[in-house]
Amino acid sequence: MSNSNATTQCEQDFLILVEAALSRDLWALKLFDSWGKPLPSGVLKGNMLWTGNYDECLDSLYQPANKTFLSQPFVGQYCTLSPSETISQGMISSGLTLGICVPSSCDRQSIVRLARNLFKKDNITENNLLCSNDGASKQKNLPRGVVITCIVLSLLGLLVFIGTIVDLILACRFESINPDSSHINGYNVISDIGPTNSKSIISSRYLCSSIQALLSATPQSIFIAQFSAIRTLRRIFTMKKKNDDNSLAFIHGLRVLSLFWVIFGHSILFNLFYTNNIIDVLSWSHNIAFQLISNGVLSVDTFFVISGYLTAIIFVREITKEKLSFRFLIRYYIHRYIRLTPTFLLVLLVSINLTAYFGRGPIYPSIQGFESEGCRQHGWWTAILYVGNLVHVDDMCLSVSWYLYNDMQFHWIAPLALIPFVIGRKSIGYFVTTIYVLIGIGSIVGILLYYPNMSLSLFADATNVNGPSFFSKIYIAPWCRISAYAIGLLTGFIFINTGHSYRSNTSMPGDDGRNWLIQVGRQLEPKSLGLTTESIAEKLGIKKTSLLTSCIRNSASNTTRQIIKLLYSPAKRQKSRGKDVTMEKRKLIKAFVVQEHGTIDNRSFREAISGVFRSHAHSIKKKKGVEDTKASNLMKDQQGDLSIQDDINEEDSRSSEYDEEPSNDEDDDL
Repeated sequence: MSNSNATTQCEQDFLILVEAALSRDLWALKLFDSWGKPLPSGVLKGNMLWTGNYDECLDSLYQPANKTFLSQPFVGQYCTLSPSETISQGMISSGLTLGICVPSSCDRQSIVRLARNLFKKDNITENNLLCSNDGASKQKNLPRGVVITCIVLSLLGLLVFIGTIVDLILACRFESINPDSSHINGYNVISDIGPTNSKSIISSRYLCSSIQALLSATPQSIFIAQFSAIRTLRRIFTMKKKNDDNSLAFIHGLRVLSLFWVIFGHSILFNLFYTNNIIDVLSWSHNIAFQLISNGVLSVDTFFVISGYLTAIIFVREITKEKLSFRFLIRYYIHRYIRLTPTFLLVLLVSINLTAYFGRGPIYPSIQGFESEGCRQHGWWTAILYVGNLVHVDDMCLSVSWYLYNDMQFHWIAPLALIPFVIGRKSIGYFVTTIYVLIGIGSIVGILLYYPNMSLSLFADATNVNGPSFFSKIYIAPWCRISAYAIGLLTGFIFINTGHSYRSNTSMPGDDGRNWLIQVGRQLEPKSLGLTTESIAEKLGIKKTSLLTSCIRNSASNTTRQIIKLLYSPAKRQKSRGKDVTMEKRKLIKAFVVQEHGTIDNRSFREAISGVFRSHAHSIKKKKGVEDTKASNLMKDQQGDLSIQDDINEEDSRSSEYDEEPSNDEDDDL
């Protein structure tokens, strides 16, 4: 293989390999058997991955007869070779790929010379080659990015561990203060133990008393406890149904169905590069049932619609609690960025630095992982700024993150329609949103007319290496995807403009149209009276309108309760009952509630008012009972200590003589 007279170690090992194969040595036959065989079956169906057997090349052959591994003079090295130059930056793309097994002493240049002599081609370079010895796991020194990522993950793991310990200590402390509580932060505590296990109760109570001395319930400890693994898992696997009028439970169903659709489509799309019958998959596009998969791109539009809808609802609800200001808009942008970016950057950090160590195989990107060199150089900062779908598109990190970029960009421009809507210029809000829809439609039509030969499917686009890309020109372009988001904004505007009359988890009030018309009349009643938020606050004796608007909650009943708590202090609630709320106040409160939530039936309204006073009375009674229980437990403990002390001093008591009867002052004190 070498033109020089001196032979390299690679050439010597290769001669040994060839001679051993001619002698039919089992270890040499194993290495050649692991090669990919030219012209396998299914070539016309798209079988272009002639990878051979990766593990057979690298691992020693096991012999079942004597239960040992076959020894060999050198270790094998697996390489994938693509004569058509489809291998770049440590990743294999679609095209002919051949797997070969050579001695591990061979470097890339020696293997290239072998490939040139084998295939009789002089244009084969090292860029056509990907070997197992080049993988990141074979390197002696870890890159700086890998070390930093491991340190970050270790610190997060330590924070979770400390948070879990702190959470358990705080739960134990809370149990010692509230012994009647059965569940603290989702844990089963001492009171769940049966009455027969009194010794366990006493020992557990003393254990909690000793543990709680280690940590006090400060704001810092409570914050650290939020990272508890136990608390987080219980929040994930605990499902609570909300029965309030403004619950949007139907959105969860849309999310789940769309998510299944997305996962199904991506599973087929990503495996399209590594299948041996890609022609069959493309032929399925003529089947009407396969349209559910080939048009899976539409499933993402569901999430854009939901995002726009929730943005409109939440923005308007926040404006009802406080005035529109520059500070409010700053918080609008910063809250979104802080909520998404830390988790996104952590996943990005792992994808760039650690994915190369996650697996191995003939087509696994074991050199640079899932991300390209362009991502490492200048693609990462586009992710931080959420402009990866506009700048350095070919070097985008985490290609699926295009959705986050679009959603964030839509969030940036949404106030152009939201602000006019909340300040009373609703027609301008509708107009701007309609412009967004037309921009999305016009952009797609214009691009298709400019590129008439462009494929309209991601499946066909995956096999198209020449010409404009549907993915970069239309699929991830924000001006082509904004129409779905704008439809969500319009839906939110309509929902708000109709007076919140829609109930997502309840049926139409009444069994016939007559009851429904009664509810509509009640909804329109406060408007006919001409009552505004300012006038209602003034008539209720509330000095600031902001105090009244701060009572707005997620349901009409909860808003009613908050207003009653605002009007009646704890001292007044202790002396009053629900019937003491005058009819005039009831009308004003109901007018405000209907104005904010659309409607509330009389029964729920009365129950909300009476419930505030009943709840206050019950809490006072419960508090008194807890204090009585503590006093009783204290008395029992002191009596136990006295009985132990009496037993210890029994002999002294018998030998002592008194001139008078012993005093019972201590018993009286008890």
